[in-house]
Amino acid sequence: MKSLLIALSAALFVGTCLSAPARAAQLDDVLKRLEALEQENSALRNRVRRLEARKTEPRDAQPAAVSPRAVVAAAPATAAYNAVPAYKAPPIVPPPSFSWSGVYVGGHVGGGFGTATVDDPFAVSVNGNSQIGAPIRDIHTSGFMAGAQIGANYQIAQLVVGAELSASWADVSGRRTDRLSVDGIISPVFPFPSNDTESRTWGVRTDWLATAAMRAGYAWDRWLVYAKGGIAAARNKYEFLGTDAVTALPAINLVETAGATGADTRIGWLVGAGVEWAVWNNWSVAIEYNYIDFGNEPVAMSGQDTVARTPPLSIANSPLLFATGIEQRMQTVKLGVNYRFGSAND
Repeated sequence: MKSLLIALSAALFVGTCLSAPARAAQLDDVLKRLEALEQENSALRNRVRRLEARKTEPRDAQPAAVSPRAVVAAAPATAAYNAVPAYKAPPIVPPPSFSWSGVYVGGHVGGGFGTATVDDPFAVSVNGNSQIGAPIRDIHTSGFMAGAQIGANYQIAQLVVGAELSASWADVSGRRTDRLSVDGIISPVFPFPSNDTESRTWGVRTDWLATAAMRAGYAWDRWLVYAKGGIAAARNKYEFLGTDAVTALPAINLVETAGATGADTRIGWLVGAGVEWAVWNNWSVAIEYNYIDFGNEPVAMSGQDTVARTPPLSIANSPLLFATGIEQRMQTVKLGVNYRFGSAND
């Protein structure tokens, strides 16, 4: 038994002596791995410090040199850093500016006033060679108008240019009556004292008005101030009514009544200005003034002349035809509402 125990102890001692070198080799390998891990951790820490320092460095700073081993060791950390999504603030977009460009339609109401100057071809005759009265007569007109317009604008920076057509129904009219009374020897036919009482009435009315004009203006966002110029056309009607009563002694009465009408369509020039405000993106309101000159044109008048004389009682009718020059000028003020097609923003 003792010999068996002695043999086992000897074998154990020999085995221990033989395994000692192998354990030393394993321990040395473990130490080397720990040292490698420490180097990798140090490289990662250096990489993180450089990344943090790069955020505060100017862009033209040169990057520090990195050893290949550190780059290889830091590759997993770099991939993890780059995998983090980068968030950027959205760009600041300025609010859209208002644009006057586009085609528009609308309506308007307003009024017109003006002057029609008539070269009256009739006058009171004294002794057959003198004229009494005012052969040039100014007739002041005024009235209401309403209609529609269509146009287009194009805006370049703050300059707005465009064109507009408009048509208006109108009731712009005026009348003038002049009364004259003359005492004396009116005519060699009646060489005794006589009295001549005369009444003249002229009337003018504009039924419609149309314009075609170019516009140019300056815009402050939703405000537009503009001037315009172009042509205008109008339909006019004229009326003449005259009475002439002559009383000559002894009791000779002569009454003449004349009536005539005429009409024409005139084309003239216009200038104007206005202010327009865009209340909403596609709706705007405008107030506008225009001056229109239709010039002086001859107007053909036609009607009837009736003469009644007592005693003896007699009545004579004859056609009345004459032409007279009429000069016409008009001013208008309109309030309009426009709708612009398309978006009003750039």
